[in-house]
Amino acid sequence: MTPSYDLTLKIQSEHITLGIILLDSQHSVLGFKRLFDGNILSASFYRREVVKAALNANASTVITTHYLSNSDLEPGGTDKALIKGLKTALEAVHVQLLDHLMIGGGESVSFEATLAAC
Repeated sequence: MTPSYDLTLKIQSEHITLGIILLDSQHSVLGFKRLFDGNILSASFYRREVVKAALNANASTVITTHYLSNSDLEPGGTDKALIKGLKTALEAVHVQLLDHLMIGGGESVSFEATLAAC
């Protein structure tokens, strides 16, 4: 179960934006970092940059965010593969991926909650 955070992410963009919420071992928020921007068709995503951001912040846990300019928040096959690869990369450096939040159209969807419901 993902803890509740009193954190407002105000990302004003017409682009797809990928970011990371950095957490300590007690799941207290250390910060937020916007990592990648893309267009409606694609966004470049490099696992090493996510790992580097987590290590630089001394985060033991992270939540990734995926801001969409539309309201289609259902994770697809590409999203699932991306998160699986990212989870593996973070585990290699002892950082836990707690969740992946899809944000758009004034709503958000928890990737972990969506998988648990399947």
